Amino acid sequence: MINEQWRSARRILVVRLDNLGDVLVTTPAIHAIKTSLPEVSLTLLTSPVGAQVGWLNPDIDDVIIYQAPWMDPWHLLPQDRWPGFLADHPPQASGTHDARG
Repeated sequence: MINEQWRSARRILVVRLDNLGDVLVTTPAIHAIKTSLPEVSLTLLTSPVGAQVGWLNPDIDDVIIYQAPWMDPWHLLPQDRWPGFLADHPPQASGTHDARG
């Protein structure tokens, strides 16, 4: 049963500022909201990569993009942030261990 206050809502903001996969696993909850309140307009506030999921979701009416300063952009890998990272941490085959610790 849905609370009467929710039934009077006309717009709902869904906030998920994480990466693409995190936004993707939120889609069942978004669908549940839209199924329970079909007349509601759902807006997703999300990261630039999360917006890719939002634009493809038929339950979402609008997408607002926000790059939260505390979230790492998905495309920045350690070697992108620190020159020489790979020289100090070479990739290893699965099951091998670095003797240096």
